[in-house]
Amino acid sequence: MKKMIWITKAEVSDNYTMILTFNDDSRRSFDFKQLIEKDDLYKPLIDKKLFENFKLDGWTVSWANGSIDIAPEYLYENSIPCSESGSWSNVAEEQAHYGK
Repeated sequence: MKKMIWITKAEVSDNYTMILTFNDDSRRSFDFKQLIEKDDLYKPLIDKKLFENFKLDGWTVSWANGSIDIAPEYLYENSIPCSESGSWSNVAEEQAHYGK
């Protein structure tokens, strides 16, 4: 049986990327740019003010009063681990390393 996963903390990083902390205490970086460019549901998030105005709803990040959200499992499985040091400045290097 798969363990349930949810987001406990989220921070906007650079260029439509978020640093997400999950209930297993892992910190992962997710780049929303591909979703914004390819999926009509996420196109409104190209507006930086909207993208940065997210909420945590108890499970995941959401925008526009919950009309835009994404499964925390998808975010977990399609993100890359952040450095153990907790330094957000290493996100670009980690994305390059993992090919994201």
